[in-house]
Amino acid sequence: MPCTLKCLFNRQRHRARKLLRHVLRLYRAQHDLLEPEAGSELQTCIANLSNELRNNTSEAALQTAAGRLQEAANRWLVDTSKNRAREITEMLLIALVVVAAIRVFFIQSARIPTGSMQPTLNGIRVVNLARDIRWKRPSTRWQMILELLVHGRAYYRVVARDSGRITRIEPPEPIAPFLRLSGLGYKQRFLLGNTWHTIWFVPGDLPPVWGVPQAEVLFAHARIDKRRIYFKGDEIMNLAVIAGDRVLVDRVSYNFRRPRRGEIIVFTAKGIKQLVPDTYYLKRLIAVGGEQVRIGNDRHVIVNGRRLDERTPGFEKVYGAAGPPREDKYCGHVNDLVAQLYRNPPRLLAPLFPDEQAEFVVRPGHLFVLGDNTLMSLDGRVWGDFSQTNVVGRALCRYWPAR
Repeated sequence: MPCTLKCLFNRQRHRARKLLRHVLRLYRAQHDLLEPEAGSELQTCIANLSNELRNNTSEAALQTAAGRLQEAANRWLVDTSKNRAREITEMLLIALVVVAAIRVFFIQSARIPTGSMQPTLNGIRVVNLARDIRWKRPSTRWQMILELLVHGRAYYRVVARDSGRITRIEPPEPIAPFLRLSGLGYKQRFLLGNTWHTIWFVPGDLPPVWGVPQAEVLFAHARIDKRRIYFKGDEIMNLAVIAGDRVLVDRVSYNFRRPRRGEIIVFTAKGIKQLVPDTYYLKRLIAVGGEQVRIGNDRHVIVNGRRLDERTPGFEKVYGAAGPPREDKYCGHVNDLVAQLYRNPPRLLAPLFPDEQAEFVVRPGHLFVLGDNTLMSLDGRVWGDFSQTNVVGRALCRYWPAR
């Protein structure tokens, strides 16, 4: 047999096999809807074409068997492959509806925006690698990518391409609309000498620095002095930015029971002027409506005359540590008097609790919360209580990044 004829015959066998698989799929999906006569005819045609393919018969016999099967399939079966695009679209829409329903009614992901719950939950942190020798920058690009995916660490190093002072810093702007949702979809430009420098994928929610405009926060963390003259080749910035923890939020439990003291609850900032609107916050629940709260000089909260300690459920670590108050460590909760002993300005950290005699009464239908990082937490000591309708759910577990 000439090569061209053999190739043609092989193509015909390939088409016949493809037709057989297609009809078999339709038949298995629709056989319970067929009349006995239709089912018998289709079974016979399927068996004939299968035998012709198995016995490696002539081209004419193969064409005849394939033609009969095609005619029977056209007569009795509905070819759903023509609606495949519609089926895929419907499946995607159903999947999106299911995911949205799970997010609204059951489980939702939330990001820790600040460091007020450290060390329980970490907010976004910035490490100046030029000053902190405990950190080492990865040597290869692949190591950086791996650290970003696993540990949520992004590295920013900028070297001067010109000489002079930094005379202009532009606000971060989105690289692309869809990247804005990741929190890393921003770029920022600054003018050094006569040359513009660009920093790519700047986090859009860096920890604020007191007295520094939000557009210049990254430069403040890098300790950049605008009065300094940089020379070409000087290192301007060398930072590591660690993403805030991501947690799963249980939105179901509080539909059947009330929040319990000691639980970490997730709530919105509605009605709290000191917080960013439309943002989720996580704090530890201290008291509910009608309860009286004081903060002792021993850094223990007193609710209705009862002193909370390490034996209180949910506060085992908060009150289990010893030693003076320190940032990012468990050390109880401080009132304003104790905060001043550790160089905090008066009435800044806890204006509602100037000393251990000050008492705050939680309004009915409201909740009072505090952060675990007591020296660096903007919480109920400043803005009091909030409506329990703000509650989204309770924090279940942290799932990213790995520590």
